Amino acid sequence: MITAEVSLYPMETPRSDDIINSSLMALAGGGLSYDVGPLSTRISGREDEVWAALRAMFERACSHDTEVAMVVTVANSTV
Repeated sequence: MITAEVSLYPMETPRSDDIINSSLMALAGGGLSYDVGPLSTRISGREDEVWAALRAMFERACSHDTEVAMVVTVANSTV
């Protein structure tokens, strides 16, 4: 089990809320435990599932044709 704290930053766009919300939809139905906060989202689960979720979030955000920065902190615990 691992935990990731992730923040997405769409660059130079007035649609940042839409892009962030779209990327969070990648987590829905994935079976992962996640908690959306005001500045970041905490994801917990099996290692392969968490890495796949992070990639899906990033790819979904990038599909909006804008530059995106993603900051992730990963820990090998669920605390």
